[in-house]
Amino acid sequence: MNAPLRPATFEPQPDREIRIADAGDRSCVIELCRRLREEGGAPPLAIPEVERLVDRGLARERAVLPVIGERDDLRAMMLLIVDEIYYPDDYWLAEIWNYVRPDSRISAYGRQLLRFAIECADRSGLELSASIVANDRLDGKLRMYERFLGAPRCVFAYRPKVLT
Repeated sequence: MNAPLRPATFEPQPDREIRIADAGDRSCVIELCRRLREEGGAPPLAIPEVERLVDRGLARERAVLPVIGERDDLRAMMLLIVDEIYYPDDYWLAEIWNYVRPDSRISAYGRQLLRFAIECADRSGLELSASIVANDRLDGKLRMYERFLGAPRCVFAYRPKVLT
């Protein structure tokens, strides 16, 4: 069982290498997914679906799950999948998430993972698609993605009001 995630201290973080997650990282990755979802203010996760995506990344089934940090102390993670767009022969590289733990945000981890995604796109020749779903710090995230990927092609999301 992985150790609990440490509370936020917001101290500058040293650079760390990216590594590809393996089965021993699974529970920590899923816990980071829970945190990611909580921060976004969205409804609870469908854990079986999250597990399916994580397992796809761990098995490298047209997916890769780069992480930063030690096995029981993951600081950041990204999930990239190769997926069909609209036609059977039209594939793209989709960033599903790029998440840095709150206590590790005074770091270059998000930028490191984004560079990794760009290298994967360059090596594969697939177009990289990335989106930001955030309630907090949206401006900073937009600036980082624009710096690396250029002007965004915009996606809007509307969450309907719950009728009671």
